[in-house]
Amino acid sequence: MADQKNQSVQLALSILESALGSPPEPPKEKKSWFKRYAKIGLVVLVCVVVLVTVILDLIVLRSKTPKFRLTSVTVNDLSVTNSTTSPSFYISLDAVYAVKNPNSAPFHYPDTYITFWYRGKLVGEGRVNGGKAKAVSTKVVGFKVSLSSRALSTKNLGRDIGSGVVGLSVASELRGHVELLKVIKKKKTPEISCAMVVNLVDEVVQDLKCD
Repeated sequence: MADQKNQSVQLALSILESALGSPPEPPKEKKSWFKRYAKIGLVVLVCVVVLVTVILDLIVLRSKTPKFRLTSVTVNDLSVTNSTTSPSFYISLDAVYAVKNPNSAPFHYPDTYITFWYRGKLVGEGRVNGGKAKAVSTKVVGFKVSLSSRALSTKNLGRDIGSGVVGLSVASELRGHVELLKVIKKKKTPEISCAMVVNLVDEVVQDLKCD
């Protein structure tokens, strides 16, 4: 009887296995489709990464430093005291500065000052308001500045005033950045370094030169 039961159980199991069959395998066509599109997606991703890298390299990483220059300076008002004890000058200037941006992305810069020096002594400064020089363009801005030597004590001042000319140097820098897509910022610091001569007799600026 036991043998018959075992045979019956084995027969039943065999019939069940035949009915159920083995688990179905995924269609080969579906696997092939997935692999094909996965490869295409990988190629597209690599191309995008390479393109972004090239753009960053050309536009940002190799961006040039903008040029920051004084383009013109004229005398608006001038008064001179040529005494032997306390020589002095007061000069009011109308000036223009330019920020030339050669990059294909905008250059942003904060507030700063353009400083004017006489023989290494600060005699005045003009304010530069923060702003933006658009891509491949030049931003030109006018400003006023007053120069005074009254707080100075120099042996050469009386002699220079007596000669009719006063030499000045001009310096400034813009600690700005070239900005790409408002995300990537490349720091750039263009500088002004100029020299000029103020003719006290004719009340004109001569020999304005910038490096």
